[in-house]
Amino acid sequence: MKNRLATAAAAVVMVNFICLLLAGWTECRYWYYAMFAIVATGLITFFGILLQNIEGSEDKKVSNHSMRLAISGLVTSSYITLLAYLLFIPEDTDFADLPKTLVTNFTAVVGTVIAFFFGSTAYVEGRRRDRDLEE
Repeated sequence: MKNRLATAAAAVVMVNFICLLLAGWTECRYWYYAMFAIVATGLITFFGILLQNIEGSEDKKVSNHSMRLAISGLVTSSYITLLAYLLFIPEDTDFADLPKTLVTNFTAVVGTVIAFFFGSTAYVEGRRRDRDLEE
């Protein structure tokens, strides 16, 4: 189980390292290296968390909790990667307004996903306690 998590973490680091090298090599004229890194980081994180939770469960099935956890991990890791790549985009490029728009919109998405994750987890735990008290 730890081996798979380490492999996913190494893949995220490698994808971002390669994209940073390519962005530096092209002097940040192109934004698609960063976009690829953001999407790849999110997908690797999603499947890494999902597989980790499936292997750790007794019935080896995807539960609602593991899916919510994987989705929130995807959105959070993509958001952090987006913010990190904004440091490397010069202001004099043709697409200088794109990162500002992405951050504004993606911040709203991250806030919604995180609120949904904690809200639904709290609801499920509350229902479980109510059911336990009734028994």
